[in-house]
Parts: sequence; structure tokens; C-alpha cells
Amino acid sequence: MVKLKFLPYKIRTFLIRNGLSTLFDNGFPAYRKYYLKQMGIWKTSFEKQQQLDWLLTEWAQYITSKYRGRGPNNHTYLSEAEPFLEQFAKRSTQNKRLVGYTGSVTATESLKEEVIESSALSVQESLTVAKQEKIDMKGKGMVIFFPAIPGCGKSAVCKELLNDPGELVANGRSIHSLMGDLVKGKYWPLLAKERQKRPKETITLADKNAPNVEVWDTVRDICNDTSAIGVPVVPDSPGTELNPFALDALALFMYRVIQRQNHPGNLDKESPNAGYVLLMFYNLYSRKNRKEFEGALRQQFGFLVKLPILKPERPPLPSAIQDVLSEGLDLFGSHSRKHGKLDSSKGSLSQKWSIWEKNLRQVLNRNAVYFNDIQTPFKEAFESVRQQLIAILKGEVPINSAGEEVRSFNNITYAALTLPVNEVTQTLQHLAATNIDIENYFCDRMVILNSAHVTLAHKHAHGVAAVAKFGDLRGVEVPVMLTAFLFSAKLCALEARIMENEKGIYSRNPWPHVTVWTAKGTRPKESNFLPQMLQSGHAWRVDFAPVVLSGVVELL
Repeated sequence: MVKLKFLPYKIRTFLIRNGLSTLFDNGFPAYRKYYLKQMGIWKTSFEKQQQLDWLLTEWAQYITSKYRGRGPNNHTYLSEAEPFLEQFAKRSTQNKRLVGYTGSVTATESLKEEVIESSALSVQESLTVAKQEKIDMKGKGMVIFFPAIPGCGKSAVCKELLNDPGELVANGRSIHSLMGDLVKGKYWPLLAKERQKRPKETITLADKNAPNVEVWDTVRDICNDTSAIGVPVVPDSPGTELNPFALDALALFMYRVIQRQNHPGNLDKESPNAGYVLLMFYNLYSRKNRKEFEGALRQQFGFLVKLPILKPERPPLPSAIQDVLSEGLDLFGSHSRKHGKLDSSKGSLSQKWSIWEKNLRQVLNRNAVYFNDIQTPFKEAFESVRQQLIAILKGEVPINSAGEEVRSFNNITYAALTLPVNEVTQTLQHLAATNIDIENYFCDRMVILNSAHVTLAHKHAHGVAAVAKFGDLRGVEVPVMLTAFLFSAKLCALEARIMENEKGIYSRNPWPHVTVWTAKGTRPKESNFLPQMLQSGHAWRVDFAPVVLSGVVELL
């Protein structure tokens, strides 16, 4: 294998090699604390810290699943690190840039060609996947909703649209709003009932944050049932490589929230955990960059309206604000691993949260002049949103609908490597026969495996185009290594590693696995969180001698 200097010396040496003893002696939480501290000493930018955090988390999962005890020593670690980094880099040009490719001139030129080809492919995909069509709004209504974060200004926009809708209410259309903070009970079923009571041409303002795919699916269903189009309004932000919202946007939203008084949802200056709540919303969007976020919304609804929030020409985020946000995101990560969705006022980190919330307010308020200078004036932002909505209503904005290539994937949800059920079952039976904990686990549960697969890409998480890429690979066989069994009270799964293959097939999921069983009312996709549940003590892991099976690429 050709050895490549993938990472700068200090990262490869200090973060990977020197962290091995901490990882194997004290566990992943201590290792993560170690490498984040090192990045802080080096004054690594927050965005780069997020990217390296993801890389090093995968490295820790890889090396600890392969070794028991102390792992590789300081002299042999490269024999493990370099193959891992090589495979990590092959996944995307973004990963290549992240790990600092410094190969030979020939290899570097090859990388440049890959980047160019990747860009060309993206353009070609956008041409084949997205087909622009005019839409006739006669007899159709509109549901305007907000995949956003508290403090973005959605309620102010909704209120102003009610007061001054302009041409939105031309031709006898009516407009109404339903504010989530004033609704008792489940919001979206009530919104559906409200639309059914009104004329089909009604414009509905869904004044509630809509942060995930499940909510987007609900909005789409409401639109289909009430002859409406869904129009997402998103705060405009360049985002990061791991989140569609940049830190300056998050900081502005937090500043706005702590200036509020008497907010109907009790998220204002008097709220003791306002910062935690916004971090929670921010993390709901994690693992999607801006392009993926907007692409998923356009794919599902055909339209996208952008709400201006920050002036294009603005000074960078002050270091004090960046530091307090970084501290909060780290604290949120620790809290989530230990306590899941438990409120920040409870649990072992409650005192740290209290100190951080106080510090957050002090830092943000000291920078009031900065925030007032960088945000787009509300009148300008509102007018921009209203004009975009009017253009859609008039049919002046073509809808992005699936082209012929992707239409054939309408009934396909995900791409996967299907595994032979009998061989997976035999593996589970052998585990139960040789491990008393697994035997006891299965004794209390009715586990009947009808199918087995490792998800490669899911249209809701990664987009239709990501799934469509596997269309030409259907039937290709790929070796899959099963390495561990993870289980909790409500679900269990086999950890899977897709082995190196000629087609470069890999899973877009952070933790490739085979879901084996879920309790009633538990969705299979929740098995994605087993590694986090393991860290927080809510799941258990049994490593075993690797079993290699043959997986076949299928679209399901």
C-alpha cells in the first residue's frame, strides 16, 4: 500500500498517535476532551474543529473495534492510521481537503482532476435531476413554513404578512396564520384541520420551526390533502460544511432571543436555558451542509424562499462570541452523550450549564453594537420574502421537479447492501450460544429476521440524487464485515464495515450497521444512535471475531 502523508505532522502525531493511550485507557470521552483541548491550544478554527472532530470520532470507532487492550503502539500506529485515512479520503473531495492530501505531484494532479470531474458531475447531476417547469396556481393554496431556528424572525415575518400581504391576496385569496407557541396539543394535525375548513386557495402561514424530515413529510402530506404547494422559508446563511447555519447566524438568533420580553413560548430573556434550547435546534440540522439542506427542500417542495438575516459585507464574528459558542457546543455534545434529551437544568452537567448560560448573556450583550450593525433591516428582509412569495404565486418562478432520471426513483427510499438472511441469522445464533448476555437478551424477545441490509444512502437523509448514484451499481457484490453487536432495551444491531472494493462503494451513514430488531413503537432508524447510547450508558456492546458476508447493491 502506498503511504501518503495525509495529515499535517502535528495532527497526525499529537491527535492520532499521542491520543492512543488516552483512548484505550480512559475511553472515547476522555480522548475527545484531549484532542479538542489540543485544537484549542493551536487556535484551530471552529469549523475545522467540527470537521476534525468527525474524523477523529470515526478513527476512534475504527481502532477500538479492531483492537482490545492498549491497541497499536506508537511505532506501529501508522500501519492502521494510513489505511483508515486513505479510505476516509476516498469518500469525497471534501474529505481529501480535510486530511491535507500531500501526495506526489502525479497524485496531486490526479486529485485536481478528480475535483474538476466532481464539479462537472455535480453540474450534470443538477441538469438531469432538476427539471424546471411552470406551475399553474389556479385552484391551489400555499403552506408557508419555516425550517429554521428560534430567533430567525419567522413570527415577525408572519405577523407582517398578515398585516400587509400585498399581491398575495389578489384574486380573492385569503391568508391566515397559526402560531405554534399559542397552540395547545399537537400543532401539525391542527394546522391540517384548519386548512380543511378553508377554501383551497387559502395561504397558510405555519408559524412554527420545522427542523427535520419528519416535519417536512407532514407538511407535504398536508399540501397533498388540501390542494396546496409547500414553500419553505429559510434564513439565508452560508452555513458550514457540517451545518446549514453558520455560527454568526446562530449567534444573532441567540442575541435576539435574550432581548425578548413576555414571549408566548417563554423563550426570552427570562428563560434560564435559552442558550441550550437554541443549541438543541442548531444540532437538529447537523451533518448537512447548506447545499444538501437546500437541495433536500427543493427536491421535496420545488421552491425555496430565503429570508435575509445578515448583511453581505460584515465584520467577522468576534473571538469572544466564537469561544462561548464553541464552549456551548462542546457542553451540548457531552450532555447529549450522557443524558440524551434531558433538560439542561437536570443531570450531572446542570451547574456547568448554569455558568455557561450566564456567560453567554454577558458576552452577547457586550456585543450589542456588533449585532445591530450586521443584521439586515427587518423592512428589507420582509420585503424580500414577500416579493419571492408573490413571484411563486404568479407562476414567475419555475418549480424544480424531478427529471426523468430521478422520476424512476420515486418509489425507492434508499440504496443498500442486502445480506443473506440465513447467514446473518447463523451469526446471531452463534453469538447467543457463546455469550450469556446476548443469550439472555434474545430469550426475552421475539426476534425473527426477514431481511438484512446495510443502508448506503437514504433519500430523506442524503437526497434522491445520492440514492440514484447507486442505480448503475445494482447487483454489484461487496464484502461486508460484521464486527460487533450493539443492543439496548428497545433495539439491537450488528456493526458493519464495508470492505475496500473496486467500485468505491461506501455507506453515507456515519455508523454502518444491520438493524436486527426493534421494539414496538421504535423506528428502525433509531438504531443509528446506538453508538451514542453506548457512550451514555444506555446501550451495550459485544465485540466478536469478524464475520465476512457478501452484500449485493439494491434499491429498496
